[in-house]
Amino acid sequence: MPFNFDRLGVRVPAIVVSAYPRQQTVLNNCFDHTSALSTIVDCFGLPTGQLGKRQQISPNVSAALNLATARNDHPAIPQPAADPLTAGQILHAGKAMLQARLKPLSDLNRTMLYGAVRLMQADKFMASPAAKGQAESLKTDVAGIRTALAADAFLMKHEAEMHARRLLKRL
Repeated sequence: MPFNFDRLGVRVPAIVVSAYPRQQTVLNNCFDHTSALSTIVDCFGLPTGQLGKRQQISPNVSAALNLATARNDHPAIPQPAADPLTAGQILHAGKAMLQARLKPLSDLNRTMLYGAVRLMQADKFMASPAAKGQAESLKTDVAGIRTALAADAFLMKHEAEMHARRLLKRL
């Protein structure tokens, strides 16, 4: 019996992030993971039938794109409320830190750290002139990082410094 692509698996909610839906647009249709592909094919007029049977029958999410022109507002995104940590969450975090201390840094992790160093020098991250001059020093620091825990500590330190600069700029 051939597979007809008429069965659905695990339900996965989807969020369409675009400037073209009206605020609070909700679709209650049943979509498939390949609905994203169908949307791209239909929106850009690409040749149909090239991505397999499942994509061919998957509905697109273009109903969510219900504005003719892009929105240009910037709605505020509220920060989630921070609930106090439970004992289980604290234990889980401690266990993760112990594992990170033993986990060697992979080449991919190191490459990502070098990318973070480059971003730290960018104006949009409010790098101070002194911080911009420390690029070589930061690269040397990254070269010396050997574990995932040390990488996390490095990133947390620099993220805290960035937040401090943002707060000071507001004053």
